[in-house]
Amino acid sequence: MALPTPTSGRAWIQVALIAVGLLVLPLVAWLAFPSSARVDTAPSASALAEDTAAPQPLPTDAPDEEAGTRKLAGHVLDADGAAVAGATVVAASPGHPPHETTTRADGAFSVDATTTDVSLSARKEGFAQAHLEVPAGGAVLDLELRLHVAAAVAGVVVDAAGKPVSGAFVECDGTEANATTDDAGHFELPAAADGCRATAMHPELGRSSPTELSAGDRNRIEMVAPGGITGSVADELGHPVPRYLLSIESFVPLPGSLPAPWGRGDRVDDPGGNFSLEGLSAGKYVLVASAEGRPPAKSDPIDVEAGRVTSGVTIVLDKGGTLSGIVTDRDTHRPIVGVRVRLDAVTSSGASAVRPGVTDETGTYHLDGVPNGPFSVRLSHGDYNDRIVSLDGSNSHDLHEDIDLSPAGDGPSTEMTGIGATLGMGDKFVDIVSVLPGGPAEAAGLLPEDRIMRIDGASAEGFTVSDCVQRLRGPEGTRVSVTLGRGTSTVELTITRAKIVR
Repeated sequence: MALPTPTSGRAWIQVALIAVGLLVLPLVAWLAFPSSARVDTAPSASALAEDTAAPQPLPTDAPDEEAGTRKLAGHVLDADGAAVAGATVVAASPGHPPHETTTRADGAFSVDATTTDVSLSARKEGFAQAHLEVPAGGAVLDLELRLHVAAAVAGVVVDAAGKPVSGAFVECDGTEANATTDDAGHFELPAAADGCRATAMHPELGRSSPTELSAGDRNRIEMVAPGGITGSVADELGHPVPRYLLSIESFVPLPGSLPAPWGRGDRVDDPGGNFSLEGLSAGKYVLVASAEGRPPAKSDPIDVEAGRVTSGVTIVLDKGGTLSGIVTDRDTHRPIVGVRVRLDAVTSSGASAVRPGVTDETGTYHLDGVPNGPFSVRLSHGDYNDRIVSLDGSNSHDLHEDIDLSPAGDGPSTEMTGIGATLGMGDKFVDIVSVLPGGPAEAAGLLPEDRIMRIDGASAEGFTVSDCVQRLRGPEGTRVSVTLGRGTSTVELTITRAKIVR
């Protein structure tokens, strides 16, 4: 075998060195000259609330693709381009909780958001809100929102005929912004009312529907015409009662209606016994009428609609019974002169035209016009505690009841017998508002917010507060059964009436 010559050996080494050089050269070139291509996660186009150049993007973390969130960053500026510090920036997406942040001293913000469409808003007191819709995608780091100084929110309130309403009270839901209209129906609210839902209220026109207000717009709040009730009052024979007292006994408003104009009633003097109530808010009413010598009587429930008068209502006043007796001192058994005896809680409004009786020198009293059913009388004298006595005129039109009073102590007090609960009118039934600690109602298990559905087996639907009061009061030691609505369940209770001093 022939050995290689020195010349051929040097050639082989040169070939090897060239091959190594060709392998190393690309690596050196890559290290010395990095590529000018870049990966930019930010959008190529700026998303701006105003057509102006955007400030430099804020440094931020990369979006968390797995969590479905991204970063929205930028600046909040005023109309002149100055930074707005302390502005609240909110990123909201349908079906997701909003994210909120506050701008820094240079107006910069960075807030988390979903990768879906985002509604971005900025607000600060003294400025109108700025809004920006950011489409679905990744992080957007060069956003700009411009806040403009807010203008006052002005408008006008008109009635159903388009005429200005003066003296209407305008208020914004969820804010303290409010105003009263002038003679031309105009109102002006502070800039903070921009975008609020406002209602107007007027004693004669009720409450308007909510209207969204906008700064710079000609806001118009329309009030529908109020409702009314017309009818008449007659005696048990159908003859007109020319003089009587008329009042609203109960009122359940429709949503958005004003409370009814409660009071102790209007005196009506009409040969035909006719009455007319105007300016009523929409809802369900019960009226009560009372005349001298005739106990108060209630109407059936009356539905009143806005802009409509409900007519044909008739209230019948039956001839009442009489109550008489002698009032004495509980300790000395001597008659008491000058005790005032009057019907108590026979109406929820307090309206009653039945004249009180006053004891004479023998302690005798006489009261005409007591109800032909359960009722109460209150006895009052400056030297004695008040006393409420429950009676029932269902079986007699000529009742006799002797009553004693206890001398007054250090402070005023009232004696009565009942269950020890405070009642209030609900939407359909009378509600338990509170129970007296240690009283019969609490002992039996009554709870606040219970609804009184039946009393002694009789339906209490449509009862007023006074109807329930008279049926729940009664002689000490007697029992009354009640059916209560409690949440979605029904509870049956029997309560033993007891003496209550308050």
